Amino acid sequence: MANPILDVLIDEITQTQGVLDSATAFVEGVPGLIEAAKQEALRNGATEAELAPFTALERELETKRVKLVAAIEASSGGGGGTPTDLRVDGASWDEGARTLTKSGAFAKYVHGSNFVFVPDTGTNVNTGVPVAIESKVGNDSLVLLSSITSGGASGMTDVGGVVRQVTPELVARAKARKGR
Repeated sequence: MANPILDVLIDEITQTQGVLDSATAFVEGVPGLIEAAKQEALRNGATEAELAPFTALERELETKRVKLVAAIEASSGGGGGTPTDLRVDGASWDEGARTLTKSGAFAKYVHGSNFVFVPDTGTNVNTGVPVAIESKVGNDSLVLLSSITSGGASGMTDVGGVVRQVTPELVARAKARKGR
C-alpha cells in the first residue's frame, strides 16, 4: 500500500535544489514516516512496548534535528521571523473554520507562505501529517489549508504540534492538490 507521506517526502527530495534543501526535506520528513509506520503497526496489533525502540529513535532524531537546525542558523546568521519550530500544546481545533486556537501561542509566528503545522498529539488528529498554514488571526489562531482530523471532528482542546518552515515548493504542491 502506498504511503502518501512517503510519496510527498520522495517528491520533495527529488524536486529540491541543492544538498541543503534535500537534507532538510529528509530530516524533517523522517519523523512523520516513523510515526505513520508506528500507527499502522498499532492498527495491525503491535503493542506500545514492541514499538518502544521506534519511539526512542524518534526522540533521538528530533534532538539531532534541533541541533542541526541551530547549527545551520548559527552559521547562516539566522535570527528574525518565526522560530524554526514553534511548539504548541493544548490548542483547540474548529473543523468548520479550519482554525487552531490557543491564547497567545502564535505571538512569535510571522506568517509566511512556506509554513506548516505538524500535529503530533490530540484526539482524532492525523499525527505527523503536515498541513499548510493559510493565515494568522492575531496572536491566538491559525487558519489551516485543510483539516487535521480524520473524520471531521471538531472541538478538541488537546491538540499539540509544531509550526515549521518548509520549502515553498512543498506548500505550493499541497495547495495545488487542494485546488487553492
